[in-house]
Amino acid sequence: MELVGKELQAQNFESKEEANAFLNEHFLNRPMGEILAEHEGEPDPHFEALDILARIDPGTPNAIVRKRADEALAVDPLCSEAWIHRARIETSRKACQRHLERAVEVGREKVAEEIAEVEQGRCPSLWMVPRARSFMQALHELAEHFQSIAELGKSRALYEEILRLNPNDNQGVRYELLSVLVIMNDLEAAEALLDDYPDDPSCAWLYGRALVEFSLALGDDPDFAPRPKTARPFDHLKSPRLATARTALAKAVAEHPWGAAFLLDPIATLIQPLSTYRAFSPEEALECARVASDAWTVPLFPALWLASEFFDFADRRAAVRRIKKEHADFLELLALLDELGLSFPEEDDEDAAAEAAFLKAASDKVTARLLALGGGAGRGKKRRRR
Repeated sequence: MELVGKELQAQNFESKEEANAFLNEHFLNRPMGEILAEHEGEPDPHFEALDILARIDPGTPNAIVRKRADEALAVDPLCSEAWIHRARIETSRKACQRHLERAVEVGREKVAEEIAEVEQGRCPSLWMVPRARSFMQALHELAEHFQSIAELGKSRALYEEILRLNPNDNQGVRYELLSVLVIMNDLEAAEALLDDYPDDPSCAWLYGRALVEFSLALGDDPDFAPRPKTARPFDHLKSPRLATARTALAKAVAEHPWGAAFLLDPIATLIQPLSTYRAFSPEEALECARVASDAWTVPLFPALWLASEFFDFADRRAAVRRIKKEHADFLELLALLDELGLSFPEEDDEDAAAEAAFLKAASDKVTARLLALGGGAGRGKKRRRR
């Protein structure tokens, strides 16, 4: 992909058809060895560095990751990917930040021309430039780092830069930015961000819209105090926005009932992030809780409002039935899989054979773990299969 992107940038095409004809002639249905041999000459340090980093996989020990990253940096000191690898294995936050800042610095230097193209309106998105994606990833990870240490101003600036450079938001940073804006109480900016993506049906966005509307309603009544011993502790909030907030929350709960449960459950935030998930699934709601729980729980009132409203909707019975049926078992399963190093199968959920094989593998690992701990097969309550 890097090679194709480099060749395309070296040309001066006048139309999409001309670019496609070039790709068909030079790359389509040709052996990779033949293509690489054709482009031999002065070795590209960046490609050499990427070849070194390609020998890193998720199970590679940290010492080997560090060695490979250092080897890549010796070949190409401007390799953002290598600095990102170094940052990910650091246990010191200062060292992690230092490596991520270096990744951003060298990445910005390497794609300065492409950044200028985007800022001047000649390119719609930096994400369209393959070699710029490592820079975008470095920006994202540095923003998350600053958010994790409560340096919200720096985190916000980086999230906003990413969205300026890639308005389509392929990285999904708008969800994290929304939480930052709510915690910073910049509700005007939060509302504007929501309006930039009005058709987003995701769990984090629908609950985020409800949260912003509720927070704005609180701002309309600065002397408000809830009545926690009543069934409706927020009914006397003097703001027309309260009705709007309730409508938004009702929509969020109807579409994503697990979202309310997970946002109110501290255990949900301890589960490691999932690499993939289906839309409108419990997995998506879990990711929503991971990204947005601080925005709901750091201020005092939103979580109380969510809890009191969630159980008072006209369709609450159906939602509560779904939650009671799935919530506890789902969290328990996720925690166990996380502990055992398993993940959900990527096959189609309707593939019964794939699901059966996955559950058998999980069951076998659970049994092996119990035996290793000396628990024996007959001790304790038998784990119910799902």
